Amino acid sequence: MLDIREGSSLYYSLLWTAPAVRQRFIERLHLVQTLGTTLEEVQEPQVAERKIHWWHEELQRMVEGTARHPATQAVQQAMSGRQAAFDACLAVLTAASTIRFTPPATEADADTLLEQGFSARLALLAHALSDDSVELDPQNQSTLLARALGKHEQLSRLPILLHRGQPVFSQELYQRFDLQPGDLAKRIRTQKGTLPHKATPPEDSENTSPAPLSALDGIAVVVDKPQRQSLLNTAMADAHRDISLALKDNDCRQHYRHGALLPLWRLSILRERQLALWTKHPPDLLRERSTLTPLRKLFWAWRHRR
Repeated sequence: MLDIREGSSLYYSLLWTAPAVRQRFIERLHLVQTLGTTLEEVQEPQVAERKIHWWHEELQRMVEGTARHPATQAVQQAMSGRQAAFDACLAVLTAASTIRFTPPATEADADTLLEQGFSARLALLAHALSDDSVELDPQNQSTLLARALGKHEQLSRLPILLHRGQPVFSQELYQRFDLQPGDLAKRIRTQKGTLPHKATPPEDSENTSPAPLSALDGIAVVVDKPQRQSLLNTAMADAHRDISLALKDNDCRQHYRHGALLPLWRLSILRERQLALWTKHPPDLLRERSTLTPLRKLFWAWRHRR
């Protein structure tokens, strides 16, 4: 189960949330992350097909109240008998599978995949906060916000995703900068058993010690290509533009800025502030990552506490 680290964006997003709702949100987030990452290390389509089939059956068991996996067992009471919950979970899994084995050709394709997958994630998380069955329909979520949050997650997990063989960005974006996914992956390098020098562990990780990433050890240093950072800068600016548009959108503000869904709004605000920092002072996300200080996170969360 996830342990939300004190000082993380999730910690401050949930700071004024009732304990029972907070726990329900954490359990739902654990399920979302489990579904979203279950195929990341799978290389063979046949293995992926078997895993997808197993999860399809497990999600059906979840809504029937007979789940086996810890992530589904933790949420099955709230999900029992809800076909919409099954559909939303399956949408998360389907989007993860498509991204893993059918990389997007164009920027439009990439945006569509993120909107599909993260609208479903938003639906599951919004339902956990509100207990309103209407929220379980991904079509009731903001596609603008879903796309922006998806881009933030891709950037925050970029070294891991690239090392596991995911291109992350569209073929169109790589062609624009005359690069290949391997050109980015070759730049990933870590000290023995830790994240790269000056890097920080994922801010919502389960502990505060340097995150072991032994799978990345031993990757050789290679000659850099200057357009690599240009691509990263473009991706960061694009993500910041998208989340800024989402937070200014009237429908998005009316949906998430009030009542039970305020934690999602606060999280979105903190994601926007993080992306603004990266856009202003672009880090090399393959080797390091700058983060907001806990005090800054508290300040922005407090401004949107109600």
